[in-house]
Amino acid sequence: MAVPQQQSGFSDASAVQELGRHDGRVDSVAALADGRVVSGGDDCRVLVWDPSDRTPFAGYSTLVSPDGNVITLEQDVVALSSSETWTSPVTGIEYPSGWTLTIPSLELILELEPVLVDSEFAGSRYTPAAYWEGEVRVTGTRQGRNVGGRGFVELVGYDPRQLEAAPTP
Repeated sequence: MAVPQQQSGFSDASAVQELGRHDGRVDSVAALADGRVVSGGDDCRVLVWDPSDRTPFAGYSTLVSPDGNVITLEQDVVALSSSETWTSPVTGIEYPSGWTLTIPSLELILELEPVLVDSEFAGSRYTPAAYWEGEVRVTGTRQGRNVGGRGFVELVGYDPRQLEAAPTP
């Protein structure tokens, strides 16, 4: 994961460095005041990095059960894969579309299907970078029993303009 200059807070392009890897696209990056870097990706993980040795020292996912309990899961127990892609007819940006989420330790397998595939938001005066967000239908099994519901997915970081250097004042 390369930390883009405008997201890292570094003023010199030479300070951009390779930190490590998510299992998929990185959607967000933030530099913390203490020098650590936090990243979130399509693999449903949040990683906290120590840039001095370029390794994550914390990574996790969260699961909120129907009764409201929050379960923190170690980064390596969640698998997320995309089954298809959708290309925006407006921007030409390709987004993953339709996902399988698997947590073997919970015997959980979920299929997430977009309710409306053409759900890109682009060209806003306040958010110039394009992104995709929308409702998903969720079906699957947990411990052998059928489960289902609704969810929400937001995909950021697919617009190449997000990787351009920020203008200097």
